[in-house]
Amino acid sequence: MKQAVFIERDGVLNAIRVEKQQQVTPLTLEDFELREDAAPLLKKLKAAGLILIATTNQPGLSRGYLSRRELDRMHERLRKAFPLDEILVCPHDETDRCPCRKPKPGYSPRRLSNGI
Repeated sequence: MKQAVFIERDGVLNAIRVEKQQQVTPLTLEDFELREDAAPLLKKLKAAGLILIATTNQPGLSRGYLSRRELDRMHERLRKAFPLDEILVCPHDETDRCPCRKPKPGYSPRRLSNGI
């Protein structure tokens, strides 16, 4: 069995803004700034034989203020910059009480239909 590392997307792989003591997730590719300093560390983990999986909650999808197209474009940029094996997304709002929202016991993230 291979071992994996689960990596939070926002704040680790991409920069975030904080407004009014709240983390603000980028909503467009133009606002999506990669944290290039993560690349050497991820390459070391990959060279050690670990599977690298990015995880992210993106309630903006279900709320309607983040488009699927923009999310796909952001994740394509992540895949080009970092040696990720998978990107798992919870597209639900907190009130949906879904099993794929992290962090909670029994977390069961999902892969969106186009492989991301």
